[in-house]
Amino acid sequence: MEARTVSPPTASEALLKPQTAGQILVVAKGCIGILNGMLTRGKAKDAGVGDVWFFSSLMWFICHSLSDYILPFTNWLLPCALIPICYHASHPPFPYGTGFAVSYDDFLCHWIPEARLNSVDYRQRTIRNEVSCTGIGLHSGHPVNLTIKPAPPDYGITFTRKDIPSNPVIKAQFDSVVDTNLSTTIGKNGFKVSTVEHLMAAFFGLGIDNARVELDGPEVPIMDGSAGPFVFLLKSAGLKELKSPKRFIVVREPFEIRDGGRSISLCPSKELKISYTIDFNHPLLRDQSYELRFSGKDFVKEISRARTFGFLRDIETLRENGLAMGGSLDNAVVVDDFRILNEDGLRYKDEFVRHKILDFLGDLAILGCPVIGHFAVHKSGHSLNQRMLKKLVRSSNHWENLVVSNPRECVDMSVNIPVFGHMDPVRV
Repeated sequence: MEARTVSPPTASEALLKPQTAGQILVVAKGCIGILNGMLTRGKAKDAGVGDVWFFSSLMWFICHSLSDYILPFTNWLLPCALIPICYHASHPPFPYGTGFAVSYDDFLCHWIPEARLNSVDYRQRTIRNEVSCTGIGLHSGHPVNLTIKPAPPDYGITFTRKDIPSNPVIKAQFDSVVDTNLSTTIGKNGFKVSTVEHLMAAFFGLGIDNARVELDGPEVPIMDGSAGPFVFLLKSAGLKELKSPKRFIVVREPFEIRDGGRSISLCPSKELKISYTIDFNHPLLRDQSYELRFSGKDFVKEISRARTFGFLRDIETLRENGLAMGGSLDNAVVVDDFRILNEDGLRYKDEFVRHKILDFLGDLAILGCPVIGHFAVHKSGHSLNQRMLKKLVRSSNHWENLVVSNPRECVDMSVNIPVFGHMDPVRV
């Protein structure tokens, strides 16, 4: 019998080869992805998203179209090679082929389940190394030395007053809150630590569940008025993942609390989302809104650097009452009747409402575990935030506990466990 040589098909022949229904569907998705990438370029929140979407979809189109003629592992090799690009190029939502908004991480996890498993931050965290800072108390005006130390699983966040001989320890939990006048103050047996919300927000944003905070004064230092310095401090110390799983509260029934024109409503959602609106009687702060779909990356980039703010007309009254003694343009945004007094202006055009979200996250952190649900917040403050937490804890029929002991359990769940942030330390 005469031997016959068969040449490999050309790319055009491969593309025209009859496909199974499954292959046609995959190729169709690839085409939609390429089109979306072309439409998204230049319009996405991150300019790189459209390019990454376009080229990854093109890779998938080629891989699956030629799947019979190249090694099977290439179907996984090429998309996996895109992971570092996706990791740096995206997080903002953008249009997907089916008409709803997803992040690029969601797209990646849809195609590669293992990537989704690796992105699930279901274990508790602490810091790797002890770290310290010094600053001024916003209300006391006194210098404060603060040290943060690692803690074991299920320890929680505690504050120790080292300036008192008995070194009283106060646990950061909702039933330890003793005052909410212009800040959140926790206390026990007459001993207090005030202005804990910015540090607590930094813990929450980075997914840190356990830490020992030691300070030699009654107030956490205000730093620059945001959580940014604390985020940098904690990331410099390094984040350490512990073996014990986190506990989450998953909202199952709508929940609401009102106080005059202020309100907080909480609805079931597959993720932690906060929609916040402020409306002050001031031309710069009227009807300002922001929505945060929580992730550690978005918290660090979009929320953590938003500073506290105050009105020039209120400063004299505050100081007569022993408040804002350490306040200055170095640690707060100050506005008069018409303009911002800080030379450098704002860090974000809507910095005011972003800072209110920062405060809200700091107060939410006192609950002791992340909540998966959608908060719609209108003109709230520390007082209403804490009332909401207490009412939520009592309304146990509106939520359920979730403890994930294996990341694979998250793949088929109807909720998305928050991605809190990178484990790598900051180089300093």
